Amino acid sequence: MRDLTLRDIFKAILDRIVFVAVVPAVAVIITAFVCWNVLPPTYTATTTMYVLNRASEETISYTDVNTSTLLVNDYQALASSNRVVDGAAKMISLENFEDYKVSISLQSSTRLISVDVEGADPAMTANVANAIAANLSDCILDVMKVENISIIDAAVPPIEPSGPKSLRNTALAGLIGLVLSVGIVVLIEAMNTKIRTADDVQEFLKLPVLTQIPKFISY
Repeated sequence: MRDLTLRDIFKAILDRIVFVAVVPAVAVIITAFVCWNVLPPTYTATTTMYVLNRASEETISYTDVNTSTLLVNDYQALASSNRVVDGAAKMISLENFEDYKVSISLQSSTRLISVDVEGADPAMTANVANAIAANLSDCILDVMKVENISIIDAAVPPIEPSGPKSLRNTALAGLIGLVLSVGIVVLIEAMNTKIRTADDVQEFLKLPVLTQIPKFISY
């Protein structure tokens, strides 16, 4: 394998510019076709809940806030439990949520819990998110005997699809194709030890060049 300079790499790319251009172009065309014609659109609905443990109905103390902060992590784990998920599925007459991607997350530095549901049906994704939130509230009341979680924003059927991210995926495919094609060209050039110039003789054979025969073009 030979060492390449930036000039060597640039020249190798120019010599194989068609290959370097075709690979990312093909990657872009295939990815765009798959994203816009093969992959079905997906929708994401979100329900937001707020956790606040109140010892008094009239005032909120510093202890209430601290206790609520500690409970948020418990509630996040509880929202992902089989009891909550299976119960939510029964609420909306589904056997399970295999056709939906459910994620439970905490909004940074807050006591807000987000239930994000991704699926192919916009109305059902909203129903699933709201069912999980409602069943989580019932489960907390049943298990912990407290009612300290409130639904701030109920999920509504999304209008615009959230995926697939066709433009991003297409651009990423083009970038990967470009990097791959350039990498292949550089590798081929580095593996090519064919002697073509006087400099190659000195580099590979470690021999001095005594003379050079110019190349004549006959007309």
